[in-house]
Amino acid sequence: MRELSYRLNDLIEDEVTGKEEVSTAALQIFNFGSITASQGSNVAIGKDIQQSVSYENIVNKIMDKVRTERIVSEDKLPEIEEVANEIEEEINKTEPSPSKLKQLAGKLYNIGETALLKVVSTVVTDPRWGQAVAETLMNM
Repeated sequence: MRELSYRLNDLIEDEVTGKEEVSTAALQIFNFGSITASQGSNVAIGKDIQQSVSYENIVNKIMDKVRTERIVSEDKLPEIEEVANEIEEEINKTEPSPSKLKQLAGKLYNIGETALLKVVSTVVTDPRWGQAVAETLMNM
């Protein structure tokens, strides 16, 4: 109550005295709000903010890492490359489908289990991919 009284007194002294009209912004004496980001969301505050994320050549990077780590047999490489192509295509969309990303994470899990998902996640660092991987692992 004391804080309300102080703010009302300040409002009267600074904004109301001697004026016929008071702006609506001046009448806003409390400004409480919250910002929440979930499921891989980002928050930006300001004016004219633009963000673009582009993943280029992730297929080659994924395949190089998979070969270096030797976590799957050679006969699985074509299947991994196919899934990597699908990931690159989906993740570069303006609004990637969470269900499609989760499906692709499931395919990788079926090929090389957690180790393969970890390797791919070192290349694809998009939070939406991370969310899809987390959901896939929780459902296993």
